[in-house]
Amino acid sequence: MNPNYNVYIYPNNYHRNGKIENSYLEDLSKALENEGCSIIKGKTGWLGPLNFFKYIRSADLFFVNWLEEVEITKLGFLKVPLVIIFLFLLRFTKIKLVWTIHNKRSHDRKRLYALSLLRRLLFKKSDIIIAHAHSDLDVFGENKSLITYYPHPFKPSTNISSSNDINKFEFVYDIIIWGRIEKYKGILEFLEYLEEKSLLSKYKILIHGKCSSDVYWKQLEVFQSESIEIKNNFIDEKELLVQYSQSKIILFTYKDDFLLSSGALIHSLNCYKTIFGPDSGNFKDFSKEGIVITYSNFDDLNSKLDFYLNSNELISQIKIKNLIDKYIWEKYTFFLMTKINESYNK
Repeated sequence: MNPNYNVYIYPNNYHRNGKIENSYLEDLSKALENEGCSIIKGKTGWLGPLNFFKYIRSADLFFVNWLEEVEITKLGFLKVPLVIIFLFLLRFTKIKLVWTIHNKRSHDRKRLYALSLLRRLLFKKSDIIIAHAHSDLDVFGENKSLITYYPHPFKPSTNISSSNDINKFEFVYDIIIWGRIEKYKGILEFLEYLEEKSLLSKYKILIHGKCSSDVYWKQLEVFQSESIEIKNNFIDEKELLVQYSQSKIILFTYKDDFLLSSGALIHSLNCYKTIFGPDSGNFKDFSKEGIVITYSNFDDLNSKLDFYLNSNELISQIKIKNLIDKYIWEKYTFFLMTKINESYNK
């Protein structure tokens, strides 16, 4: 039986105005509670690393995510020294630090010094280091040996159709690109590629998500046409599920390979969709499992899209379901608790 650990999860402000801001942190919190842990749910998550000192006496475990990128958050220049002090204070406590690495590096390349410093400290001070991608870990050099790989956990799902015959589906769109619209996701570059190759009317495309920049939105807006529909607003879960069912393929166009794991990919797989993504991170891992199609560049993507859109093939839903069942959150947190207990018993 696992001890009743008191756990603080960073970031702690994943609820806002009654809505879940970060589903990964919410799922982690619930899964740890199911393992018998008590989650510290302070109302001052907006204080960021200041909360580390508030709970340093009451917490047994600190789970930290994206902590190495704290400088790019609001007042980040003040938070960096707080994180450094906290990490050095840990040596005088019995607290165990679990660090999950989500990115190979930050997509903000202007502040690399603080990122590098905090990453080095986290490698030295963390008791357990998790990455949800096996591919591309070589970027961490000798530190790679300190990292434990476990695939990004899934929520249990039974949303599987009785048939894999593509002809039984009525699709409105060939392709859907969904989620918050950010520059690093490469959507503009994909549309510019289609324009350059005179392919803008080749695919029926839906792009749906809240754009993070008015300037970027204006750059995308000019591509709207009968073939390309772009919606600049947040998608609720029900609407997204409808749009999934209307789309043959989900496409991720990330132009940068800084991501190790994508929560949006996991969400999409949970609905048993055929997915195209860049040949990196957990896209590459899952392509080896035969449940994601990866591409190396847009020419390669165009060729593979042609094949799938002109055939009756879909990714096997049975393969996806088998992987989901193997790596649900319940199994992940059991795995974590085993490693944490071993760490305490050393």
